[in-house]
Parts: sequence; C-alpha cells; structure tokens
Amino acid sequence: MQALPHQVRRYIVEDAHFEEVATTESPQGVILIVDIPESEPPAAPRFVLVADGVREPGNLGSMIRTAAAAGVDVVALLPGTVDAWHPEAVRGSAGTAFSVPVIAVPSLATVVGWFDADAPHAVVLADADGEGLFEVAAWPTQLALVMGSEAHGVRDDVRSDATHVVSIPMQRGVESLNVGAAAAVLVYVIRSRQQ
Repeated sequence: MQALPHQVRRYIVEDAHFEEVATTESPQGVILIVDIPESEPPAAPRFVLVADGVREPGNLGSMIRTAAAAGVDVVALLPGTVDAWHPEAVRGSAGTAFSVPVIAVPSLATVVGWFDADAPHAVVLADADGEGLFEVAAWPTQLALVMGSEAHGVRDDVRSDATHVVSIPMQRGVESLNVGAAAAVLVYVIRSRQQ
C-alpha cells in the first residue's frame, strides 16, 4: 500500500459518525474530502463530450469514465445537467473525473469557441431519428458530441446548432440505450473515424 502524502489529514471516527456522512448503504470504509478541481479546456481540443440535461448522476459518471478511457479532451456540461461532483457521479466515473477536464458551460457556443476557427469542426448529436452511425465514413479532427437528457433528448436550441444527427442501430423492440451506454458506443466509433 502506498503511503499518503504528509499534507493529507487522516481521521478515524466512530462507526455511527461515519454512517452519518457516508452516502451509500455499504460504504467502503473510507471517505475522502477534496477540493473540486478547477478545469480549463485544452487549447483547440479535438473531441469534446457534451452533456445536455443529463439528470442521472450515475449515467454522467459513466460518460466521464468513457471520456477518460477514450482520450476525449474535455467533458462539457450544459445547463440542466446534474453536478459532476455529485457523489454518485464521482463513483460512476470510478475516479476519472479527476483525470479529464469537466467544465460547466453556459451554451454550446462556448464549446464551439474552443475549437481552432481555421480548421473544420462538427457538432454531432445523438437522436433515435438520426442518420445511422455506421453510415458516416469520416469525421473532422475537431468534434463535439452532444448527448441529451434520458427523458427529453437534446434541447431545441442546442439541436439547431448541430451539423450532424446520428443514431445507433438497434434491433426491433428496443427503444433506446441509456445515455451512458449510448455515449460509450458513439465516442469509440466516432474517435476511430476522426481524420
């Protein structure tokens, strides 16, 4: 086991006090209190995963975990999205929320403003009525993938800024994937086809 840095303060508390602050029924026995990191987007990011109104913290955590695993440059949270630092979101991210920039933004225009204006970019949103994901041969180097709310999808004002609308092919009788699973499929397929 690796020793903790000296600046980390450790406390041992009674079980009853521990259970008062724990947010799960069967906690691991350790609670960490940290400052929320302040993130900045990298210069001219290539891939931004955007959450628009995603309300389920576990799904957002899963999206952040996928972003970190796939090498997404930044995760942007539009208004109406659950707090990325909600305990369930942090657990769902398996700690990767500390390894990829996660930034709340006021609008999709902010995300597009991060791109290099001299290079092509795409704003792709996921929707059941979109073009088949596997029918798109290539994507530009700069891309924002927008995932909408589980119940309502992407808001109309965000939809109007999309350059592409894509869907994941599914077998008859299956209405949709949850947003975390859908984001994983889309991120990996699109990343594999970025020019």
